Amino acid sequence: MERIVFLSYINRSGSTYLANKLSKNPNIFVCPEAEILISFFLVDPSSKVKLSNRRINYLMKDPKFKHWAIDENHKIRIVSEVNSNLEKFLTIIISLKEKLKPKAEIIIFQGTMLRYLFSRIIKNSKGHPIKMINLIRDPRAVFQSQKQSLDSSSNIPMNTSPRRFSNEWCKYSNLLVDDTDDSSEITVKYEEMITNENRVYYKVIDFLEVNHKVQSETPSDLNNIIPGSQRHLHPLINKRPDSNRIKRWEKLLNNYEINEIQEGCGLLMQKFNYTKTDINVNRIKLFFVRIYWACQRYYYLVIKYFRKVIQK
Repeated sequence: MERIVFLSYINRSGSTYLANKLSKNPNIFVCPEAEILISFFLVDPSSKVKLSNRRINYLMKDPKFKHWAIDENHKIRIVSEVNSNLEKFLTIIISLKEKLKPKAEIIIFQGTMLRYLFSRIIKNSKGHPIKMINLIRDPRAVFQSQKQSLDSSSNIPMNTSPRRFSNEWCKYSNLLVDDTDDSSEITVKYEEMITNENRVYYKVIDFLEVNHKVQSETPSDLNNIIPGSQRHLHPLINKRPDSNRIKRWEKLLNNYEINEIQEGCGLLMQKFNYTKTDINVNRIKLFFVRIYWACQRYYYLVIKYFRKVIQK
């Protein structure tokens, strides 16, 4: 039975670099990105509602899913079956693995929403072995990268609001702090992956319980199947890690952006050993920024408390 591993991250956290590195292992197959499969099949993994022809057509026309090397009639046959959404999803990714890398023991599927859905997926896995790799990166560096990267579908920057971004980063990072299960999850820091690539690689390989074979001189499977429309987002995929990129945000973000992110993400940054930097900002603006984030943290604690009460 194939083992399924989900790779969860926030965009521009180094997920493609890690996936590319892992895909060089002959025992690992990494699926190309297809976020639409998450919204169709993993948001409600237990559902057995048959997809309408309209939704099937919408799925088949998705720009990323169209590049999956599976015959379209076979895709339609899979999604039309009256199985649970999770079973349909597993059938799709296993079919792709069988076609492109049949000897692989592990299938890695990556997506930004996956950590939020992990408990639902595990609950409905019916004994199918599933694990999760969580990728984390300094929020200032992630925002700087999102700000400079154009979304392939809209051709506009991925993010230009440090406040909106900070909320997103905190929501994701809180899950890693509060709910991580060491037996089925591992968290990888981007900075460690760049500065000590091999140590992190073997740490992940040990977690996945596969042989340490790696064909480092040959192109990865993932490199060959990334759609052309996505390649501009990953220009450094096969180049050696550049540690200078870790602190690049210091030169490219202004004081307002740095302050907003540090005030919003400060407590969680400390838990992941990201150090705040001293900057000069207007004291009045700083006061209102701190009030806003204090309210946000209080709101999160209230929500967290009531969730625990409901679970009991």
